[in-house]
Amino acid sequence: NVLLYVPPLRSDVEIPYDELEYKKFKKDILEFSEMKNVKFLNFENIVPGKFWGFKKNNDEKVLDFMHFKVEGHKILYSNIYLELERLIK
Repeated sequence: NVLLYVPPLRSDVEIPYDELEYKKFKKDILEFSEMKNVKFLNFENIVPGKFWGFKKNNDEKVLDFMHFKVEGHKILYSNIYLELERLIK
């Protein structure tokens, strides 16, 4: 069994991607999962903004859209774990 998902994305601020391209990306992945009969989930909004990190860019602290704190990993883990349990049963 395969679980295909859109990973969490910081949603409390404007995303750093072209919105139309990002929507197309999600649509394409959904269509691919349907074509391959693979379980698909969208986890993009499960990690609250307060659990996202920061990074340094030329000694400036900037928002990090790729990494979240331990609490965010726990949220993602619990969601993935529940879905994998359902897939296995």
